[in-house]
Parts: sequence; structure tokens; C-alpha cells
Amino acid sequence: MRSLILLFILFTTVTGQSQEEQVEVPQIAIRIPLGETIEIDETLITFERVVEDSRCPRKVQCVWAGRARVEVVVEQEDEEAVSIEVILGQVKQNEVANRTIVEKDDYIIDVINLTPYPEQPGMIENYWLLIRKIKNDQ
Repeated sequence: MRSLILLFILFTTVTGQSQEEQVEVPQIAIRIPLGETIEIDETLITFERVVEDSRCPRKVQCVWAGRARVEVVVEQEDEEAVSIEVILGQVKQNEVANRTIVEKDDYIIDVINLTPYPEQPGMIENYWLLIRKIKNDQ
């Protein structure tokens, strides 16, 4: 009987502690193929072009890690289209490392990554831009 009571106390303690832990909400990435346009909450986002991709390929030793620069065109309701350059990776002097492409009162849309990552030096033709919409915690 004591072992059952001890087991019950142990179970309720462990269960109570696990309920206090906060679970992180998974983020969903949206893939935009090069040259394609998607719509998020009446905002059109076009992955216009890859300006630069100097990221160091895997299995290659480089002097610097490199970077990718992409151009995204954002068109919101009742506003003119805006071209935004996003830098992923190393920034040079006088450049800003800002990945946000849309900022509203309740959410932000930002760039997560450019895929695929280079496996060897040379051009990649089938680029995808990964973006996400997250809650604005201002």
C-alpha cells in the first residue's frame, strides 16, 4: 500500500512539473521559388532575383563564410511595390543585416534562408527563398 501511495505522489509531482514547461510553437517556413510570387494577408511577395551568392560551398575551406544577397519585391494594398534587398550571412561595412521584409502591427514577415546551399563552386539555378510570418512582439 505504501508503495502505491509513493508511486502516486511521484506521478503527480512529475506530471505537475511537466505542465509548467512552456512548449515552443513550431514555425512554418514558406518556400518561394525564384521568380515566383506568393500572397500573405493581402501582401504580394515576389522572389525577384539572387544578386549575389558567395556562400562558401560545403567541404571547401574559404577565407570567409560568404553571403547571399537577394531582392524581394513587396506589394501591399494601396501602396506601390517596394524592392527590398536582404543579406543572408556576412555584412560589409555600412551594410545593415535586416531580414524583415514586411512589418505590421501584429506580425512580421522575414527571410529565414536561401536554399539550396552551395555544394560546390558555381551557379545554382533552382533557388528557393524561405520566409516566415511571426507575431510582432513590439
